Amino acid sequence: MYLSENIVWPSDATALRQMCLQVLAHQAPKLSAYQAELQQTDYEWIRRPEVGMVMVHGRTEGSGTPFAMGETTVSRCVLRLNSGETGFGYVLGRNKLQAELIALADAHLQTEQQQQWLEHMLKPLAQAWKQAQAEHSAKV
Repeated sequence: MYLSENIVWPSDATALRQMCLQVLAHQAPKLSAYQAELQQTDYEWIRRPEVGMVMVHGRTEGSGTPFAMGETTVSRCVLRLNSGETGFGYVLGRNKLQAELIALADAHLQTEQQQQWLEHMLKPLAQAWKQAQAEHSAKV
């Protein structure tokens, strides 16, 4: 997925959460800068970080008949903040810490401090992703 020229943050809660999770998954390596803040809140594991496989599907010519391309490795986890919000973390590869940080960010983005997390973490990550896309497009 590519971000549009002007990033528009949805007002619908479900669409906003989906967009946030996309940004978090694509910018997972940069979440380590927020690790201390994300881990300040107490939480419990629902599903500890684990590495697994998922089937990757494709479509002939991008929109035709679906087919299985193969498997890829993912790290995933689920946690719940002590305040009750549940966070899910999925990321390509074998990095359990990145999955944990995504889950923590997802949970924090459901709290009353959502706007603070959007301004402080998500919007800068989205801008970095957009910049990386522009640099990649310039090379191609």
